[in-house]
Amino acid sequence: MRHLSLMLLTIGLLQACSSGTAPTPLATGILSSVGEEPVSTDEFNAYWYSGQAEITTYTLEQARYGGTHPGKSILVFVTEDFNTDKQVKRELTTGDSYTSVLKLNKIDRFITGIYDYSLMLSTFTHIRSDDHPHCLKTTLTAQDWCGQSTMQLNKQDIGYRAQIRSYFEMEGDMDVDLGEAVLEDEIWTRARLNPTALPQGDFDLIPSSAHLRLRHQAVEVVKAKGRLVIEAMSDASERYVYKVDFPDGRHWELYIQSVFPYRIQGWEMQVPKGDQILTTRAEADRSIKSAYWGQNEPNARVLRERLGLDVGSE
Repeated sequence: MRHLSLMLLTIGLLQACSSGTAPTPLATGILSSVGEEPVSTDEFNAYWYSGQAEITTYTLEQARYGGTHPGKSILVFVTEDFNTDKQVKRELTTGDSYTSVLKLNKIDRFITGIYDYSLMLSTFTHIRSDDHPHCLKTTLTAQDWCGQSTMQLNKQDIGYRAQIRSYFEMEGDMDVDLGEAVLEDEIWTRARLNPTALPQGDFDLIPSSAHLRLRHQAVEVVKAKGRLVIEAMSDASERYVYKVDFPDGRHWELYIQSVFPYRIQGWEMQVPKGDQILTTRAEADRSIKSAYWGQNEPNARVLRERLGLDVGSE
């Protein structure tokens, strides 16, 4: 049986993030099966419905302006109940319909020359992704010293509605209707639920919100090609590598732990620019589980040190 060591640093169990109800665990049955290693509901619930989020920091090398810039990436995964009528976090105990989602908050920060960038992506994906093949919602906010922009995609009856608000004239303020497709931004959450269910072969894809904003490209559905492979490591362990090729020559690899809970170990993205290949890389640094929304007193800053973050920054 494949095995990768799993180390969890457990910080106190506190109340659910902000006001509202705690997320609803799965009821019965097997969530997914990878090879000969089934993931039971009990195992899944024990990890994802413990009242804590998983927080992992990554050492980032971000390609931008023809060079590579140092930075930090933070991935925060947590389950919560999601209001499917309003497509927002559920805070009331009665009323609209809701479902359980795996939420990702991905924060990328890096410096280019004198000024810095801050990107934050939020993705909301049904826990039972086999029954609900389309992500419910993603949002991106991007800030640098020139200005800021936002991009939100909401699942409609048929396809997605993209809302773009930007400081830049060519992007302006616009709403765009798109057909049904896989969101590149949902690959992160789907990899955590069941890597073997990631799309393979040719498929329709809406590119990453961050990629589109950084390169000031229009949002549209493109043809992509996906492939999942098993890679042997030097320590005799294994990992999944999910590879995606794009029609513009971009290539993305996501490195995933081969056993539950399928931690993301890092990623690499290659983007052609003229006769250059610009490469962004990220490698996992440190990880904890914490009810971070309650860890807001000065003495909780020790948790930032455990994550390798400078106190008062990031």
